[in-house]
Amino acid sequence: MDASSSIPSIRPEVPMPGWADEIIAQYLSNASSQFILSGNIDDRFMLPLGEGVKLGGLTDFLEQVLMPRFDIVLSYDIGNGIRIEKGGSLFEQWPAYKERKELPKSPRPAIETLTHYFRYAANLAKLGKRALQIGCWIRAADLVASAMPGGHSNDVNALAMLMRDWGADEHLTDSPLVTCLLVENLNDLHSLLVNSHHTTKVTIPLPTREDLRPFFQFIAPRFPWLSRPSARIIRRSRIRSAEPV
Repeated sequence: MDASSSIPSIRPEVPMPGWADEIIAQYLSNASSQFILSGNIDDRFMLPLGEGVKLGGLTDFLEQVLMPRFDIVLSYDIGNGIRIEKGGSLFEQWPAYKERKELPKSPRPAIETLTHYFRYAANLAKLGKRALQIGCWIRAADLVASAMPGGHSNDVNALAMLMRDWGADEHLTDSPLVTCLLVENLNDLHSLLVNSHHTTKVTIPLPTREDLRPFFQFIAPRFPWLSRPSARIIRRSRIRSAEPV
């Protein structure tokens, strides 16, 4: 996979989180193209963008900070089904999509559809066509391929195997494809995915006090009471100070 043109330059005044640095390093070195992101995945993050800084969720960070130059960005969760986050006009050129004009929601057909498209794009690249840079994330991946105590059903095993192949099958890893599986608790995800040596496990930690400092500096102009006590707080403190002990 040619990763050199896929990762943007980052504004130095906004530090890149360590977990994001790990993803970039693994991808640029061709060591991994599939990442399991666990831990503090539902937090808000500072997005260091070319036009400035803004706040967003983890998927905003993936799309706008790590994948802004990708041609196509897809996502899937069991509630919304497959969504085309970016590059709809390119995706719609896929003959299989032209036939049905509908993307599935249920896990088995959805994962099979994504796998079919990834292989289609890889085949085009091998035929000398344009190599599309594709990014995809699966939200709540544990609801798609869960770690079931006492064994798994054939369907769940098949889903886990298909998803694992996104980062293990040489036919796919030779193409510029990046897949991210988002799960709060790593132990809730299928063992075929967690134990795959082709997949990089990335833990997003809770922010430290130093991590929060630039965040509060960024939002302070919108919330003046963060930088100075409001009159209401002052009045309360005066009333409490006048009360007998």
